Amino acid sequence: MSNTFKSSLANLNTRLTLKLFGIGVLILIMLIPSLFVYNIIFERTNYQHSVIQEIYNGWGNEQTITGPFMVIPYQEGNNAQDSKDPQISYQILLPQQLETSSQLHPKILYRGIYKGVVYKSENQLKGKFDLSALPSRNYLFNKTQLCMGISDVRGIECEPQMIWNGQQLTFEPGTHVSLHYNGVHSSLPLTKESQIIPFTIDLTLKGGGTFQVIPLAKKNTFKVSSEWPDPSFIGGYLPNYRHITDQGFEAEWTIPHHARSYPQTFSVKEFSNSGIPQNILQSAHGVKLLSLNTNYGSVEKSLKYFILIVIATFTVYFLFEVLLKVPFHAFQYMLIGASLLTFYLLLLSLSEYMSFTFSYIASAIAVIMQIIFYTRSRITQKSGLIALAAVLSACYGFLFITLRMVDYALLVGAFGFFIALGIIMYVTRNLRWYEGK
Repeated sequence: MSNTFKSSLANLNTRLTLKLFGIGVLILIMLIPSLFVYNIIFERTNYQHSVIQEIYNGWGNEQTITGPFMVIPYQEGNNAQDSKDPQISYQILLPQQLETSSQLHPKILYRGIYKGVVYKSENQLKGKFDLSALPSRNYLFNKTQLCMGISDVRGIECEPQMIWNGQQLTFEPGTHVSLHYNGVHSSLPLTKESQIIPFTIDLTLKGGGTFQVIPLAKKNTFKVSSEWPDPSFIGGYLPNYRHITDQGFEAEWTIPHHARSYPQTFSVKEFSNSGIPQNILQSAHGVKLLSLNTNYGSVEKSLKYFILIVIATFTVYFLFEVLLKVPFHAFQYMLIGASLLTFYLLLLSLSEYMSFTFSYIASAIAVIMQIIFYTRSRITQKSGLIALAAVLSACYGFLFITLRMVDYALLVGAFGFFIALGIIMYVTRNLRWYEGK
């Protein structure tokens, strides 16, 4: 072997090594603009959330119903005559039994290209209080109030109606002055002789997104139904029964007081100086009416595979250089990488106006055609162009399948990478890198 040939072979190996190193650097550089695309997705997602929140603010926000519960004043000390000006404290009594039935009527409101799911709920709360559960104190029963917490009182469409022990009563705005709850209250005609007292409350409430209740009673039953076909059950408890169809859903919770972390009755001082408020909030449960537009999340997931598509595409072009002896400049690699990144911008913008599937197909076809037409100026063989189109189509097709198979995404991704690596190893199996063949 002549010295001239050995020198040429060494130069070839050096060029290939430098080329591989340069391609690796270019791949890392392509990660920088991908971060800007991530930022655009993040901004659009936040803007969507702010627009939906504006819709909720005009209609009614996420709703949580707390109660009803009784607030009974009492005089401090064992004897009402111990002081000329006795100090007044308050005892809170939760229901013995509470059955809540809610029918949610969903509605989609639009603002620009965005939409938010709102609802009007028709609620009936039936139950009873047992005054025998109260500890022995000097109660002022004639000043008792029944309070019901409502997280966003702007959603009250009409005056709540209540039947208390056979007598119709009205509600006034706000809960008790000693509590920091939004809601309504009613003065109750209680006497010392009262023991078991039934009640029924009818409440029409508007809200957006989620609807929850808090299980304050010893025995709680919550039934909810709606025409919305895509619910998500949330909160501290999952329903005991659920039935979901394309025409809507039904769900039911049954929760005993043993499943909560607060007592049946307690004073306002105990309420303020303990973890009871936090425990009450954590026991909320209900349903969320999922929005139809989740395309931003799908675009963000697809962008995570950007680096793999770049590696696969740049590998094809490197094989063109080795097998077809067609060199590509670093600038050309950068243009091809920019085209691959443009796919995500097209997908993001189109998915705001049409379905994700159609947006994905249109964006993939546009990018593949752009890269093929650009490569035609360098690759004249049809087999090379067909191979490039096949690789790009396989990459985007595989990515689409992975996005749709959420539960099996890792498994599909691992096997896909294994198969792709095997194909590259098969294509390059006969290359003799150190012999220039």
